[in-house]
Amino acid sequence: MVSDNILDGFPFLDVHSHLNGSIPQNALQELIRLKLKEPGNEDLATFSLPTSPEQLANFNIDDFFPLFSRFVYRLTSTASSITFATKAVLLSFAHSGCCYLELRTTPRAVPSTNMSLSDYVKAVRLGFDEFFQTEEAEKMKAFLILSCDRRHDLSTVEKVVDLAIGNKGLVVGIDVCGDPNVVPDVREWVPAFKRAKKNGLGVTVHLGELEGQLSTQAMDLLLEPDRLGHATFLTPETQEYVIKHRIPIEICLTSNLICKTVANLEDHHLNWALESDVPVFICTDDTLVFLSPPKTEYELALSLVVRRAPAGLGGESVEDSASERRTDESD
Repeated sequence: MVSDNILDGFPFLDVHSHLNGSIPQNALQELIRLKLKEPGNEDLATFSLPTSPEQLANFNIDDFFPLFSRFVYRLTSTASSITFATKAVLLSFAHSGCCYLELRTTPRAVPSTNMSLSDYVKAVRLGFDEFFQTEEAEKMKAFLILSCDRRHDLSTVEKVVDLAIGNKGLVVGIDVCGDPNVVPDVREWVPAFKRAKKNGLGVTVHLGELEGQLSTQAMDLLLEPDRLGHATFLTPETQEYVIKHRIPIEICLTSNLICKTVANLEDHHLNWALESDVPVFICTDDTLVFLSPPKTEYELALSLVVRRAPAGLGGESVEDSASERRTDESD
């Protein structure tokens, strides 16, 4: 990896970060403390997320989604907890040197707490408002993307789009996300997404997270995405479409490596994007789970770029020279 201090003070941006997956540890512990006061949540006292690279060594994408249904979503099941989490996430990104953030979340109705989809979005909005009143807000512009989960029926998708349009300004787009093993017929969603675009909202779609999604990519592209999330596995036809329309890809290096959808950094599809002149954003995805703030993601991306650099006329690569310099400085 490149030198730890080469990116000190660099203004990071992140357009692919999930609210519930980016709650900082101190805020998470406070949410657990509050939840333990309610009967029936005693198991939360012993439930924990990975907190070190060693604990993530055997982690894969099939382990990822149950963490939220079994744990995190239980902590953010009330309006007050969602507002608290939203503000904490925004402050965390501002503290990490992020200057521009598009935070995304899937509106959830929670019947047990009488919270509707609209109540959820109001609670998130309040968290943004509270963040905007802090000094840290001067360091970072922050916006919201509302996500449609692949498990949503058409009625729920329509409601999410309505909420996105109704909160336009703070909300800048809509997203398709969720367990990639779930494959909805998104052709039914096309009119709703067209309506969102007609109202000035962008569209981003999680695409090609698993190799098994190849057969549905043509259908997903009917949503006319302005950006693609991950785009790890693409058919030749999708690659051609992305290159032709120069559709930016939201690259999440650590997420892909830990979820084992990419074997190693050298094989990461960021290489293909750079070779094909496809625009990219370097993003975190879920800092709570993957323990990787924006600076780490940028360092990984930069190290990959350095490895791709050609050798100088003297026959030595940039990476070799940088490695020798680090060795000399440590002696």
